[in-house]
Amino acid sequence: MQSSALSPRRKPRSEPGSVRARGYKPGVLVLDDRCVPTAAMLSAVNQYGLPSQFLLSPGGSVYYDYINSTGAWNGWVTVGAGVGGNQIESGSFLQGARLRPYVDLLNDAGNIYFNSETSGGAFAGWTPVALGGNIREISAGTITLGSTPFLFTVDTSGNIGYTQRTASGAWTSLSPVGTGVGAMQIASGVVQTSTFPAEYEPYVCMFNGLGNVYFTERTPAGGWTSWSPVGINVGAQQISTITIGQRPMVVLLNGAGDIYSNQSNGAKGWVGWTPVSATGIHAIVQTSTVGSFNPYVFMFDSSFQLYSSTGQPGLWSSWNSLGTTPSPAAYAVTSAPNFAPFAFLVGTDGNSYWNFQANYGVWNGWVKIGPAPVA
Repeated sequence: MQSSALSPRRKPRSEPGSVRARGYKPGVLVLDDRCVPTAAMLSAVNQYGLPSQFLLSPGGSVYYDYINSTGAWNGWVTVGAGVGGNQIESGSFLQGARLRPYVDLLNDAGNIYFNSETSGGAFAGWTPVALGGNIREISAGTITLGSTPFLFTVDTSGNIGYTQRTASGAWTSLSPVGTGVGAMQIASGVVQTSTFPAEYEPYVCMFNGLGNVYFTERTPAGGWTSWSPVGINVGAQQISTITIGQRPMVVLLNGAGDIYSNQSNGAKGWVGWTPVSATGIHAIVQTSTVGSFNPYVFMFDSSFQLYSSTGQPGLWSSWNSLGTTPSPAAYAVTSAPNFAPFAFLVGTDGNSYWNFQANYGVWNGWVKIGPAPVA
């Protein structure tokens, strides 16, 4: 799962401790002298190969839509009472024998809430995850064993924290993962750390004010490994992560608008940075990385059109257009192992759209779903 409102590339600062809030709040952001209103934020979920999506509206409310038993989109429904909104992250976890979607919300006060679908198909309502932590960014995921939702957080000082949901439905207290690291952005995932017995642990990547990328993962004992460098002097302005073959992969967008990937070598090191497709693409936004039969990387070009590349480090395909679309205000992409990826978009025309692959690596084109909620 990945989500975003369309936001400009980050400009790393020279001070290693400096931080800057992400541009998720509804408004107008300037992207290379072109104004794009960020009318919403999307987050997408893939369950059993079928997509669903959450929308954070300009009014701060959260909505949910999914493909129903007839194969049509069901229509946007409100997800519980509004608590305001600045950022959302979504995923799915097992409740009984069925995967249920959930959504995490960060509001303007820096508080985090959680909501999930019940067995009756409704949503349970917002429950607090962390309050009063001055949080400015979240990154969500689900640990495979126990089907446990988790969250990484970044506060206004650039410190990174961690919490996870317990079997009772409560959340653990925020614990420190990186204090004084000056995190500008984070991206997280899960990796298998042991086969016998089977153990899975969360990991997080971040880049600091110098644009340097670092990695840490949780140990079975509950601690965190020392921050190890993934890329120094790489000028990271955006990052995303995915786990392929039980090895973390990091993708970055640099200041030149080029996108590179790097993957763990399985021995606590990294294979090195290689370009995703060709350099010189002048990407405006690198959206995210999702896993399918192969990993996919998405980016917006200077005309604000979405493209994808698939493959592996050093062997990426050329950039494939997803088709012409209205000016985007928000987007999301999602996939699940052994299922094809999906893409979603809210246009500045006020409508929501989706896209899927007609054949491997070939996109169907954007299909309008209908008006996106704004309240």
